[in-house]
Amino acid sequence: MPNNIGAEVASLIHTEAPGFVKIELHESVDTDGMHSMIEKDEIVIPAQGQTLLASGSLHHADRPKKRLVMGEALPLNLTFSHEVFIELGAMICRRDQMN
Repeated sequence: MPNNIGAEVASLIHTEAPGFVKIELHESVDTDGMHSMIEKDEIVIPAQGQTLLASGSLHHADRPKKRLVMGEALPLNLTFSHEVFIELGAMICRRDQMN
């Protein structure tokens, strides 16, 4: 969940990771009973706030180059507005194991 401790709105604008062709920012929406994912140019994080990234809402949609292995560590490189770059680690897990 990206947190923004700054006084201005920030946006997550790009994510990349080794072993992935592309990682897209998406939003899941339901319209007239149809579920779809809409690619987003950015995910906004309000000033002094946070934005939840979760399946069925705002999330990353990835295209791995190879099959993912459960329990494998995944380094993520996030790019935010105002030229802020953050590197963090994630773990590959099933959807029902996510916190």
